[in-house]
This record gives sequence, structure tokens and C-alpha cells, in this order.
Amino acid sequence: GRYDRSSWVVDCPNLSVRGGYARDFSRRTPWETPSVFAVFAGYEATRENNLISGRSDHAGLVLDGLCFDAAGRNTYGDKPGEGIRAYAAMDGPIASFNAKNVTIMNCVFANSAHAGVELAGEGSRFENNLVVNMIGIGMLTLRNPVSGGPPITVTGNTFGFAHDVGPPCGTGADQAIGLRVGGPAVVQENVFISCGNAAIALYRDLDRVSIDRNLFYLTPRDVVNSRMPGNTADITEANIDEMEDVGLKSAAGNVVQDPGMSGIPTQWLDAYSRHLLANYVKPPRDAANAVRAAAGLPALAPADLEKEESKGGFAPRLAPADVLALRFAAKQGYHPVELAVETIGRPGPSAVTFRPIDWNAIDTPEPSLANQPVELRAGLGYEQNTSLLADAGPATHMGIRVYRPGSDDGSIYVLARRSTLVNRQFEEAVKYTNGREVESTCLLRGTYRADLVPTSRQKVTLVVEAIVPGPVLPKEPAARPAGRDWFVRAGASGGDGSREKPFRDPFQALDKAEGGDAVHVAGGDYFGKLRSGKWKLLIRNLSLLGGYDAEFTERDPWKHPTRFVLNEEEKAKGTPEGTMLASDENSDGLILDGFVFDGSTYNSYTPEGALDLKRSPQAPMVSLRGGQSAITVRNCVFVNGSGAGISISCPFGVFENNVILNVSGWSLGIRADGPGPWTVRNNTVLFACDPTPRAGTGKSSSDGTLFQLSGRAVVTVDANIFAFADNFGVRSTIPQQNVSLSGNVFAACLYIHLTDAQYLWADASTWERRADADSAFASFEGNTLDLPKLPVDPAFADAALERLFALPSRVATNQWRTFAAQIGSAAIPAIPGSTAATEPPKPAAAPDNSLDSLLASLSSTKDKLKEAETSRTATVTEAPYCPVADWRNALALFLETPSTGPGAHRLKLSVSFATARARSDVQYTSITAQAIDADHASLDTKAVQLEVTQLRSSSTDPSQFPADLTGDDYEAYAITTVGDASRTHVAILVRRDTTASKLLDRAAPTDKFLIRGTARLPRNPGALAIVADTAEAM
Repeated sequence: GRYDRSSWVVDCPNLSVRGGYARDFSRRTPWETPSVFAVFAGYEATRENNLISGRSDHAGLVLDGLCFDAAGRNTYGDKPGEGIRAYAAMDGPIASFNAKNVTIMNCVFANSAHAGVELAGEGSRFENNLVVNMIGIGMLTLRNPVSGGPPITVTGNTFGFAHDVGPPCGTGADQAIGLRVGGPAVVQENVFISCGNAAIALYRDLDRVSIDRNLFYLTPRDVVNSRMPGNTADITEANIDEMEDVGLKSAAGNVVQDPGMSGIPTQWLDAYSRHLLANYVKPPRDAANAVRAAAGLPALAPADLEKEESKGGFAPRLAPADVLALRFAAKQGYHPVELAVETIGRPGPSAVTFRPIDWNAIDTPEPSLANQPVELRAGLGYEQNTSLLADAGPATHMGIRVYRPGSDDGSIYVLARRSTLVNRQFEEAVKYTNGREVESTCLLRGTYRADLVPTSRQKVTLVVEAIVPGPVLPKEPAARPAGRDWFVRAGASGGDGSREKPFRDPFQALDKAEGGDAVHVAGGDYFGKLRSGKWKLLIRNLSLLGGYDAEFTERDPWKHPTRFVLNEEEKAKGTPEGTMLASDENSDGLILDGFVFDGSTYNSYTPEGALDLKRSPQAPMVSLRGGQSAITVRNCVFVNGSGAGISISCPFGVFENNVILNVSGWSLGIRADGPGPWTVRNNTVLFACDPTPRAGTGKSSSDGTLFQLSGRAVVTVDANIFAFADNFGVRSTIPQQNVSLSGNVFAACLYIHLTDAQYLWADASTWERRADADSAFASFEGNTLDLPKLPVDPAFADAALERLFALPSRVATNQWRTFAAQIGSAAIPAIPGSTAATEPPKPAAAPDNSLDSLLASLSSTKDKLKEAETSRTATVTEAPYCPVADWRNALALFLETPSTGPGAHRLKLSVSFATARARSDVQYTSITAQAIDADHASLDTKAVQLEVTQLRSSSTDPSQFPADLTGDDYEAYAITTVGDASRTHVAILVRRDTTASKLLDRAAPTDKFLIRGTARLPRNPGALAIVADTAEAM
């Protein structure tokens, strides 16, 4: 099944599914060329209760010539004939259908631990099927509702080996039943073999049940029992003639006799018959020994079953080939037959060109489009029954509300025929409740109809034939304000932020910068304010650019690395917070480009070189958030994170040409709660470690993951390298239809390369069928599992791989050798089954946790491991967790190869600065409360200055803003005092992300300010707004 979920769902009426065809479809012989619906035993997530089931209207379904094997849901002993050891507690029967007139014929159902088949629709038919080797309530359960309709027919089937879960077994419990009848039924010419508690159990409507000409054999308890209140009965093989006294509609011609079984595997029969004779209260000893004798097995006496190891196996597995080899001489029951090759139906649809239309053709009907194929871009709403066309009523067509994207101005209902592909497409699509909410649009393809019924409130509808994903609703980016340039150079002193006199640390520029400004940072190490190792982003639309030379004439982050670090003295004060760069407010419009974030100076390490998690930060190295404009991160290095790499929460953005190396936790986390688009391109993300005992098992939801993606945005993930994850490569919970993955490399992820955390779990062994064939991504092309050569530091690579070799993993030994060679490592995985061990490198006599010492220790470890390779035949003792990766070597992961290939590349970056703005000389006129109250309208557009106090934020009141300004870009402060009290409502409007906004944001009610700016008339004509140019504390 899709994604190996081992689940198939029928959701449309009158569907026929036929199996058993030869590969050229010339013959249909299900017992020679079986179509096996099986269970993938290693599926990683919760699967559905049934292998196959019906949903919605599936009346008239026909299953013909199929084989269902549920053994993969169970755990068995290692040897043939060993019984079942474990099975899931909450699974359901193999097949479950509740619609009318379902027909199941010529099928096989085997090895279920939770019953076989459930039918609950009048007029259904179960014919010439083999149901074998079952645990659970019943092999076939009929749940016919109370109605006057036709009964369910069960004819010509064989039910064999229903196992009770004792001991003691065969006590009459409501389980291990061949056929459970809960309504009107015709049961005839079936074979029931060894059904643990009852071959047939009756629960209601006895007078509407016929049981005729059936064969029973090897029955431990009842052939028929009734559990109907007031009419209970137990019919055994010994009193089968009394069946007619139960009160059935008919009970004639039923017999107890050997069905002439052959083809059953000897080992299986030996295990089963031993269990039967050893565990059932009244085992059919003579019949069991007769069956054993026919198979060449000796008879068993009670003394032969005294030892535990002689008591056989409980419900051992029967392989599909063994089941299909079963034959029965009796005329009753199922028999292999060659079936007719049936091909029916209509030809596939011819190619149709759908003409794009806009909403004008919906508002005003166009006669030329009548009954023509068209395509309309819309946002989907929800289903609602509606009568729009005389030939497409609610019984045959569903109504779907659709919206004009981005507007409250229009919505209509379109129609789609029920039980068609459109229904599934609609169920999987994103839906909205109004046009303003629409982010992801759809293309509705169908027939344009203007011949609506007279009572319709709309003029046009579409009869939709397909719903396909449409383009993202474009969002106009907010205008980026023009700003100035600030310059920073390590070691500078007394600077003013100019190119000639730069600041010494970026925090100084961040404190001064306004929206639209750019901060240019020369290469070097930076320590933050008071050597705190922390930098805060306070404004929007900021550009933070690193990698300049000392004169700011060249920008090359790989030649002039700009590194954020923590001072050793500061670190000695205690475990640092760990987040180097963070958004203190929304960082809309941020451009972060050309920096090295090195967590090694924040972390603590053991003398052996392992990351000491107890004394290291547990937060991401970088944490950014935005809301209205994209965040862009380019050409950066994130290395040695102890809590996580980088976290970004923003509806849209770009993460491009970065390297993330050696992170404890997760490497990259993007939460995209918005329409997008997001682009994640040309990044190299290596070594995400899980600090818990769950490493390698996938049981950690985030730790040990290279890229975590959540939200709902449209996202493009192109040309990245994701390799060496303790658990997951990419873990995306965004709907697949919103995500494109192209040209990426996935390699050496111990558990799963790619998952949607719901159905898709793709590793190397399942990649082709799960990711390539079954996934529903918007685009999935050119992705590979072949790791290119990468210049990873050999000392770090050896130590990191030694640890990975020791973890649970889906990576084979030969694959590890290839991956090691591709990153220049000499590490070799242990040979399975070996016993000798390499002596571990001895720790230093006294700890020295300086970075240089740790790197030297790592190099020493590498040398000692190399010395031991010639004699090593087994695993090395525990390798250090997350040892230091030298940030200088991390820069080498920006490849010199053409930038069109996957991963990060060294690029040529340009240098440019903003044109200096001439300072305007504005003359401001002082105004007073009296002047404002006298004639505030006369002040409109004039440059004024005034003294104010008692400011309070009031940005939520739109009446304070002129028509051309909004609270998105301006903060509003209401005031009542302009020198003296004013009767006129006065508001100060301050552009966000400016020096003035920072000052007023920290104001106390008693603070007094001198405001200079332009007077404007707001939407409230009785008020006055002052759009501030400057604000000064007085």
C-alpha cells in the first residue's frame, strides 16, 4: 500500500477490484498468480485498523481473486512452526465494509490476530473464499442492520483454524468463532475446520437464518451455538442433528466429516495439533491424530504433551504460498478455479484544454463560455448541499463554496459529482471560511454553466472535474525604508559608526540603527555588550552583513570570517544563556549575511572532548522571528550548537547558502505559519546529534534532526545536503502539496531521511517506493541518496563517525565505509560478531577546556584510533558525544564547485553602500495647547514642535491615523498635555524602528519630551496628529 501503510480504502460505489491475473493479463488464476495485499512489518507509524475497508458510499463493491496476509502485523518465533509471540492490541479485522451489496469472492484471508472480515450491509455475498489461521472474535462477522432487505449470503467458503487465546481454550467464550451471525443470513455449503469455540455463533433473528449443507470437522467445542437472549443453545459434533431445534429458518444437510485436507505444511500442522491437544478443554483427539496420520505425523497421546516444549505453537504463521497450496476433497467449501478475464468500463478521458477565466466571468455570464471547459483560480471553502442545476442535484453532486482570493467581495458554489476523484482532491485541499483568509489557491477545472435554476442567487457555476494546487496568493512586500550604513571593525575604539571611524562591536550599531539601515561588519571575533556574547535585534528591515576586510572594500566571509563568540571570563561565571543573536521584537525584513556563529566558546566539554550538556546552553544559537516581511539568512556558519542550531519563525523567508555543522538537538528549525513562500536552498547541514538514549531510534521528535519544517507555507527545498543525523534528515509537517523538494542529497541518517511525521517515513531501503513513487509533494525531482565528497575535518569526522557506528542504525556497514570515504574519514565500522575491543584513548591528567586544547585532544584521539585500526575487530569504547568541530574547517564546506550543485558554495559578493542623504533644514514652529484648541485644522501639514507628557500607547485606535498611515508602520501615543491641558485630542505618531520610537517605547508617564514633526488631520476630524521626525527627552 501507499507509504507501506498496508491500508487500502474504498470510497466510491460499484467498484470492482479483481486480482490473480498473469503479468500480461491473459489469464486469471488467483491460486497460481496471487495478488497479495500484505502488511509491511517495519512500518514506523500507527497504521489503520484494517488492511482494507469501506468509507463513504461503497455499495456494490466487488473484491474478486485477492489474497490478504496480515502476518506482518504480528511477531512470530524465529523457527518454522513457532507460534505467534506478540500482536498489536488495537488492530481490527483484515477487512471491514458496511455498505449494501458488497461481494467478496475467490479471496484468501490469512494470519490475522484480530479477526478476518466484517460485513454489515444487506444483500452482501461472501462466496468461495478461504479464511484461515485467525485469532480474534470471528473469522467472518455479519452485522446486518434491522431492515426488511435481503439477507447476507455466505456460501462455498472454507473457514479453518480459529485459535482461542487461553489456556484454558475452548470454554465457549465469544472469540475464536468461524462465522458470527448478527442478522438475516443464508449460510450454505461451507467448510468449518477447528474453530476454537464455535464454527457458527448466532446472536439475533434466528428465524431469518438458514444453515444448510455445511461441513464441520475437528471442532473443539460447538459447531453452532445461539447466544440470543431467551433462546440459547449449544450444538456440538455429537448432537448436530439437533440443530433443527434451535429455531432457524432452515437447518438441513449439515454433516461432520473429514474434508480431505491436503497441502498443509507438516511443521505447521505438528505445531498446531500439539497446541490443540495440549491446551483445549475437550480437544478432538481422534480427528487430530487422523489429520496427523494423513500428513505422515505420529499420533499423540497425553503423555507426549507433558513437557512445555512439546505443546506446540500458538497460531504459527502460514506463508501465502502455503495457504494457496491448501486443497480439500469435499464438495463443500472453497475450490481453486480459473476465472474469466473480465475487462469492462469506458475509455480513459481524452486530453482537454481548460481555458483560464477570471472572476469577471463569474460576476457577469459570458455566453461564449457556455458548456465549455474552463479553469478558475479560487480559494476553497466547505461542502454544502445546494440545488443550482436541474441535472446536478444534491443526490449526485456535492456543492462546494469557493472564494475570490484575497477579497470579501465574492463567493459562489460550484458542483462536483459525488464519488469521483474530485471528492478526494477536495478532502485533501486546504479550506477557508472567507476570501480574506485565502493563502493557498486552487485551480478549479470543469464545465462553465450559466443555465442555473431560477431560484439561484448566483449567475454562474462550474461542474468541477479536477481540483489542482494553484499558485500562492502573492503578497505585496512591505516597502523597505531607505536607511543609512553603519560600520563595525574589531579592535576599533571611540568610533561613531562611520566608515572612517567604525564601532568596535555590532551591538553599538544595533542600538543606533533604524529601519532600513545596514550594519557592515569587518572580519574578526566579537564579544557583545560587556562581553556578554549576546546581540539583540530591536528593529525591522535591518541588514546585518559580515565578512568585510578592514577597509570595507571587499566582502568575502570565507576570507574575512566574522565570528560571534563568548569571552572565557564571562563563561566562567556560569552556564551562559546560549542564544547569541535573537529577535527582541519581530525582525521583519531582516537580512543576515556572512557570519560565523560558533557555540564551542559557550559550551563546556569533558576532558575526553565530549560536550558536557549539564554545563552547556540548552537554547538555539540563533533565534529569529518575523511576521509581515521575509527574513533572509545567507552565507553563514552555525557550528557546535549545544541546544539547537538556528530557529526561524516567519511566514516567509529565505535560508540560502549556509553551513550548519555539529549540533546537539536539531540543526535548522523553520516555523512557517503563513502563506509563504519560503526558500531553503544550497545549504550543507551535517551532524545533528540526539543527547538522549533514543538516538538512532527515531523516538525523539526533534533531537537528532537536521531540518525541522512546520506551519502551512508554500516551501521550496532545493539543492541542499542533509547528512549524518542521529534520527531524521528532514521532518516536515507542512502538507505535502505545499512543499517542493528537488536536487537534494539525503545520506547517513540513522533512522529516516524524510518524513511528514504522519504517513511518509522514507529511509534508504524504502526511498524509491515511498518518497519517489508515493509522495504527493508539489515537486519531487532529482533527489539522491549519494553523498558527494565533502572536506570535513578528518579529526572531527573520525570521532563523530565512531559514535554513529555504535548507535542503532539503518545504515549498512558497506554504506558506512562509503560515507566515511566521502568525508575523508579513516574510521571503519566494527565487524559484526567480533569480540576484541580497541583500548580507548586515555584522558588527560587534568582537564583543560580551552578550544585549542580540545582540538588538540580530538586530533590525538584520531591518531590513537588510527594506531588501533590494524588490530581492531570490534566496536570501540564509547566515542565522545558532539566533540568540537573547528569553525575554520567548517568554512571549507563552502565548496569551490559551480553553485548549481547541491550544498553551500563560496560565492563572489559585491560591495555597495547607500547614498548619503542630505540633511534637510526644517524650521519647526512651536505650538501650544491654546493654539491647537483655537484652530487645529489650520495646522495641517505644517512643521511644528511641542512639549508633551503623559504619553500612552493607543495604536489600536485607527481614528488617530491620517488616511495614508497605519499602525503597521507607526506607533500612536495619545496625550492630554501639550505644555498645558488641551481640549483637543492630540496623538503623536512615531515611525516604528526609529530612534524616536525606541525612546518613546521606554517612556514613563511622567517623562517630558520635545517632539518635532508634521501636523496632520487624522480620520477623526476633531483631533490632531503629529507625525514625529524627532523626539528628545527634556
